[in-house]
Amino acid sequence: MAYLASDLINFVISKVGGNYVYGAWGDVLTYEQIDTWANLYPNIYTLEYIAKARSKVGTQCTDCSGLISWFTGNRVSSSWFNTNAIKKISISNIKDCLPGSILWKSGHVGVYIGMEDGVPMAVEARNINKGVIKSKVSDMAWTYVCMMGDCTYDVASGSEVDIGDIEDIIIPDIDINNPDSDNYIPNYDLIYDDTTIGYDGVTEYETNARPEPPSSSLATTFIGI
Repeated sequence: MAYLASDLINFVISKVGGNYVYGAWGDVLTYEQIDTWANLYPNIYTLEYIAKARSKVGTQCTDCSGLISWFTGNRVSSSWFNTNAIKKISISNIKDCLPGSILWKSGHVGVYIGMEDGVPMAVEARNINKGVIKSKVSDMAWTYVCMMGDCTYDVASGSEVDIGDIEDIIIPDIDINNPDSDNYIPNYDLIYDDTTIGYDGVTEYETNARPEPPSSSLATTFIGI
């Protein structure tokens, strides 16, 4: 799918605050999907991870490469972006890179969305605890900035992006005490920390047809194009 960098940026910004579940790419999560992925990825879908995933049933979920795949309609793994990039630039040169490029490190991808007060910013589906977040590029040990052949880069390097009132949203931990809580999981007695489990690794996915994503209703203004 050919696309504009500005459209990808608008799309991923519109998903900030969404839920992360490994294997998802915009799916409305079901218990059946969790069971399927638990069988496919038993090293990730531990009992603890399954309990967290079950708390997100009924919401749209994604993983890191799934966020971009959700936009393009072509399901690929994080390793695909590294392999198929037409140009790879060291992350140390991020300020000279074009917004809409893919940020890559082994097992994880995000989208470079431009500068905020002179600071390079990204949107990434981080993990099952944090979900889809806006973050500083420097917060993650990215290796490359990948330029993709199907993207038209219509936002200038160094552009400031005004994304309004979006805040980094931390998905609440499971509530094991209050049955009235939306995050309550009965019979769950394990407390665990902010795990980074959930990156894509080199897992390959079957490519399936996916409807075009809806246009974002969030207005994004680029300054200095």
